[in-house]
Amino acid sequence: LEHLDTLPTQADKDLSHKIIHEHELRGAENSTIMEGYKELHDFLKGKGFKVGLQTRNSEPVTAITLDKFNLDYDCVLTRDNCAPKPMPDGLLKMQDLWSINPEEMIYIGDFLFDLETAKNANSKSGLFLWPTNEHLITKADVAINNYKEFKKLIEREI
Repeated sequence: LEHLDTLPTQADKDLSHKIIHEHELRGAENSTIMEGYKELHDFLKGKGFKVGLQTRNSEPVTAITLDKFNLDYDCVLTRDNCAPKPMPDGLLKMQDLWSINPEEMIYIGDFLFDLETAKNANSKSGLFLWPTNEHLITKADVAINNYKEFKKLIEREI
């Protein structure tokens, strides 16, 4: 996405955005929800926690995906309405919207940009572990192998 701004002509930029959009649409159509995520999402919402989503996907593709899995968030920020990760703008916006302190928020992701986003917003970070990202574990406040494990961690804290 950052590279698109460096393309020489508007036609090149438009074509590139079209191609990315088509790939994202196929990704949304073929996506599956991660095991345990829906249960975690519904548990958090049921306990009154604010749940937000910040993604580098486009707003239309994000809406399709959320509808597909019947996910309801208190705040959804995409690349269309928020500075992209690792900029902290999205998390800062959520903190302000929900009137919470940075240390009351945890941001879960599986990539370095996610951990940097949390750090840049002075929030806690969680790393969803994959075999290819274990080298990032020391940069996270908490690391989880699956969403059932994360739900149990939260249940112990409340």
